[in-house]
Amino acid sequence: MSRTLSLLVAGLLLSTQPLHAEDGVPAAAVFPPPEDLALPAEPVIEAGPESVAVPAAEIPLAPVLPATSLTAAVPSRDAQGLEYEIHRLLAVAGVLNEARSIPSSQRVDLYLRQNGLGRWSIASLQYTLDDGVAQTLTLEAAQTAALAASGSALRIARLPLGASPRGLRVELRLVKAGNGDALSKDVSAEFRFDSFRGPIELAVLLDTGTLAGPSLRLQRLVASEQSGGKLLGLDLDGLTGGSSRYQPGDNSDPALGHARQLLKMGDSRAALVELLSIAERRRLPSGALPNFESPYWLETARLLREEGLLDRAQKICDDLSSRRAIRSEIAIERLAIGEARLAIGDLAGAEQLFALAKPRLPEYRLPDLRTATGMLQLAQARSREASETLNGSSPDSVEAFRYMASSVEAVRATAYGRYNLAIATLRNGDVKTALSWLDLLGRTDSNDPELLALRDKANLALGWHFLQEKQGRTALGVLGRVRSEGLSSNRALLGMGWAQLAPAGERLKRTQLGRNVLRAPDQIGDLPAPVRNSLERLRVLDPELASNGIGPSSFERDDPPKDRREGLQRALQIWNLLIVRDERDPAVQEARLAVAYAHDQLRDGVAARDAYGVAIDSLRKVDVAIAEETAFVNSGELRAALTTMTDQATLFDTLDKLHMPPEPSTFPLIASLDRLQQRNRLQQALADARLRLELPSDSGPAVPADLINRLASFETWLGKQRTAIADQAETTIKARLGARRDTTRDYLKTALLSLARLQDTPDFDTRGQDTPVCEGSACP
Repeated sequence: MSRTLSLLVAGLLLSTQPLHAEDGVPAAAVFPPPEDLALPAEPVIEAGPESVAVPAAEIPLAPVLPATSLTAAVPSRDAQGLEYEIHRLLAVAGVLNEARSIPSSQRVDLYLRQNGLGRWSIASLQYTLDDGVAQTLTLEAAQTAALAASGSALRIARLPLGASPRGLRVELRLVKAGNGDALSKDVSAEFRFDSFRGPIELAVLLDTGTLAGPSLRLQRLVASEQSGGKLLGLDLDGLTGGSSRYQPGDNSDPALGHARQLLKMGDSRAALVELLSIAERRRLPSGALPNFESPYWLETARLLREEGLLDRAQKICDDLSSRRAIRSEIAIERLAIGEARLAIGDLAGAEQLFALAKPRLPEYRLPDLRTATGMLQLAQARSREASETLNGSSPDSVEAFRYMASSVEAVRATAYGRYNLAIATLRNGDVKTALSWLDLLGRTDSNDPELLALRDKANLALGWHFLQEKQGRTALGVLGRVRSEGLSSNRALLGMGWAQLAPAGERLKRTQLGRNVLRAPDQIGDLPAPVRNSLERLRVLDPELASNGIGPSSFERDDPPKDRREGLQRALQIWNLLIVRDERDPAVQEARLAVAYAHDQLRDGVAARDAYGVAIDSLRKVDVAIAEETAFVNSGELRAALTTMTDQATLFDTLDKLHMPPEPSTFPLIASLDRLQQRNRLQQALADARLRLELPSDSGPAVPADLINRLASFETWLGKQRTAIADQAETTIKARLGARRDTTRDYLKTALLSLARLQDTPDFDTRGQDTPVCEGSACP
């Protein structure tokens, strides 16, 4: 489950998600951070009649692209060749094990495919071949979703054929969500077919889009080089399933469909091995591969990219470039490989691929090229060119088509483009326009979790910027847009508390962004008013960016407190929401100290001492927990967990145990650990393949000793790779634990000194709420 795209610039999670969902899951790589991306560091509001020192909590602004998952980083060029050979050997071993288990002439492959737009989905399946025992298969949620999302075939069984006559009975349990309880329905069919020489490929076809309800039929799939045969029997509706021919490697090839379904279910490694197995099964006697159709090679290139094998994926695209009928598909794949090269810092390779892709890229993908090119120019320190590139706007008709083709990805791409445009504009020194772009993004309405996270990130960066600039009312208005739950919520609540104590500031004007957008001519013409209105409500098109659009004239503000006492009381209300959260979070620790500070400023000695006492107890608990986490690392338990994990749930459980949640500072570590997870799965696959080949068998071809030796040697090589990654991860984790320990102890020292000061003040307990709150230099 990987693709070569993710961590970019300052450790922020990145990935270039192609416009279409079927393009798969992105992967991760580290990109060197430019030096000039952050907003001003160490924000401090000078003490004064209406102000208080604000702890540094700036949120660095860095270019980002849509993020979908964390996956393995791209290996080096030498390692790419070795990893490709590992996948190919797994395919060879798989084909050989299949032949030893079920000879080709006695094998039947059973596929399942679902067509139609009906709401019925497959919950379980039972099949019986000949007089054998009925086999029941309960589909996982990922399998059900993959079948419903496309018409590709999913192989559900590879069975041995008995003596004729042959029969197959299939029963499906279907479910459909209704207004109340889910509805269920059983459909079944019996088929009998003449004796065929194997291998035989049969597809169980479920059609959910008929008026009469779901129907079931069986179809024989015949490759062009195979002879046909007679299929007897009737399906549920009394119609003969018949047979369907396909060219090896075309879109009707069931093995290719199975690989696509594996990718949809998140297993890109198994999908790539499946495609390579197709080649091994159909290899010609001369050793050469047959002349597969273009879809096979495009899908192979895509899966190689998913696994980080960029050089070989690019070579396939180069070899296919003479096929005129698929030039646009090749251009789309080159764009994706270029995005992957950009993510790993191969700027020259990315620039070359973008140039090759541009002439043949469909118009609806040009916005994605524009975003990637802008990222490239930012990485090359060509900020002015990046700003011009990212400031370009597609015709409204193109944006409408992108939304209709793939709504979520299209809206995400637009949002990330605006975020990156803000970064480029900020680098050019036009702070007002950059902040206006962030404000536009921060006011976006959406139900998409990824867009909501990006909106929170924009508002957090914008709010802390205004806090640094002593614009308390504007900071409140912006930080108040951050959701109460999410990665940005704790820092937002902390900032909202400090904003109550900051100077109110003045009303700040925004830039009218619609006047700055560079518009491409629309070849189709204006959209109909109802369509435009709907797209504006969905934020596919933004009214402010229209040629005559007008946005808010100033940044949103909130009502300030009437005096410092009310500001302290408001800050306490906000920080009290924060201090009950995870005490390991630095924002929560800062809030505990801030609560005590606020009570101190309000002259409530008892509450201040109690708050400092709570903070001290909490910090001591955190210090003990860090010591336990360090012991967990030093004992070797972490190494054992890292070198055996094979899924992301285990990865994130381990990180949670160490309190290293997914956030910008931990993304490089998470990418490295996910790379280790991928290597663990690959080594397990090698070991399983080798052990199966070593088992005795009475049938099938002999196993070459050289194949077993090569599998074993690659296990050794992968073991060294895993050890190196685990060593690096352990070093990073120890450093992070040490930094957390130092920060915690600094907080603890501050709390202890503050508590001691309060205890040394004899008359402190006599000061109550009626005592005037200190102002400016009169504050202790």
